Parts: sequence; structure tokens; C-alpha cells
Amino acid sequence: LEVKILKKQIDDSNFSSSISWYRWSPEEDFQEKVKRHKPRLIINAGFAGALNSKLSLGEVVVIDKIALKEDNSFKALKVGIAPRQLLLNIGLKDRFPFASLLTTEEPVTDSLLRDELRMQSGADVVDMEGAYLYQWAKKRSVPFVCFKVVTRNNRKKGEKIK
Repeated sequence: LEVKILKKQIDDSNFSSSISWYRWSPEEDFQEKVKRHKPRLIINAGFAGALNSKLSLGEVVVIDKIALKEDNSFKALKVGIAPRQLLLNIGLKDRFPFASLLTTEEPVTDSLLRDELRMQSGADVVDMEGAYLYQWAKKRSVPFVCFKVVTRNNRKKGEKIK
């Protein structure tokens, strides 16, 4: 699985030794912890459903655009240079495809809704937290990198990838 490959290649690089991992319990105040530690990079790694039918189940994508809803339309924001620079630094420059992300407040399980969201937003994948983390990081001028594993594809039963 690609996630294991990513983890193995990160373990084999100097990436692991050059970062600090922060964990906190629900009792701790996240905002206070972050203020104390002043992160130089936010990495969001998680799962996302496919809106783009060309993505495969289990495929790992790197988010380079965030689709944000403004009024009745969507605006695509570039994440910046951080994702490309991180992949270059750890030797994974051409390993993962780039994709655009839409964040929703509730899970998107209906295929008609997925199709509609794809047409309206142009996003490739959908999750429930990535855009919020991106906005938080951007507001504080902290670089943001987001990896997503595709957990559901948007192909109709029997449909082939073109």
C-alpha cells in the first residue's frame, strides 16, 4: 500500500529526525499548545473520498489546491510551494499525484451529491477537516502539506477508468 511506502521513505530520510511530533490530550488547549511550540509546518495526513472518478481506492494524493465555497460558487486556492518542496526534500518529487480538496461539514455518501460537488467545485477529493487546517495555517503564515488516501472512488459499478 502506498501509505507504507511513504512511511518507509520518510523513515529512511532525514525528515524524521528534523521534525518534532506533538501530541496532546483532549484536556489540553490546542491553541495554547501551538502558541508555545510555534510550528514551522502543519502536515495533515488522512483519508478522503474521491470526487474524481479517475482516482483509485487506496491511492495517495498530495493536495495542491483547496476548493472553498463563497456564496453560491467555489474558489480554488493554491496551497503554495510547501507540498512540492517537501516531496522534493524527501526524494518523492514525482511519486504522488497532486489533487484538489473540498472540505464538507458532513460525510458525502450519496453518489449524486458527489457528482454534483465535483461539477460545482472541480475538486478531486472530499474530506471533513483539510480546508479548516489549511485556513488556520495560512492565517498564521505556517506552511501546510496535506496527504490524503482515497477511501472511496466515484466510479459507477462496472465503470472502467478511461
